[in-house]
Amino acid sequence: MAPEEQRTGRFVLDTERLRLIWARGFLDEVVDTAIWTLQHDRNLDNQLPALLILGTPTLGAQAQVALGETLRSPMSFVSLMAARLLKYRVRELRLSLPWERLAPSLHAVLDGTNLFALRYVMELLTDTPPDSA
Repeated sequence: MAPEEQRTGRFVLDTERLRLIWARGFLDEVVDTAIWTLQHDRNLDNQLPALLILGTPTLGAQAQVALGETLRSPMSFVSLMAARLLKYRVRELRLSLPWERLAPSLHAVLDGTNLFALRYVMELLTDTPPDSA
């Protein structure tokens, strides 16, 4: 679990430490922290660095699944950023997506849980349709 401290009943992530580790290139150390942040921390100052870390091109399926799960975030800015990062990974980097692991999040968006991200999900499905298997 991510480093955390209790302050006024909310989790607070040490973003300075996260940024320093990221700057040194130790991405493997912060992937779990970034995923935890997106799932549990509603502070935008913590969510943005976590999104940027998971959007790093060298990260694989774990990051893509975390970005896919973030499409369901109640914070529209965060979910749109996750959608754009997924789109970037597919269109520009030509990375394949783990469709089976992304299916629950994509279904949720298609069911109307996040209309802001719907356009990006439709573009993802159009650009790289999932395998029929």
